[in-house]
Amino acid sequence: MTRVVNQRRYSEAFKRQVLDEIRVGKWSTPYAAGKAYNISPTTVTHWMDEGGLTHLRGRTMEVKAL
Repeated sequence: MTRVVNQRRYSEAFKRQVLDEIRVGKWSTPYAAGKAYNISPTTVTHWMDEGGLTHLRGRTMEVKAL
């Protein structure tokens, strides 16, 4: 019996866009970015590891009012 896996391919430009948005703080976690783009958080985490952004995996940001 053959198992069918739903696998998508993403362009390098799209991956860079998602990683750039994480880098500047638009998304606080891979889960948030994945949910916004309907991508598995595991996939986003993998991209982060490949892109050298492992240190931002569980980042939280505090925003203070002026």
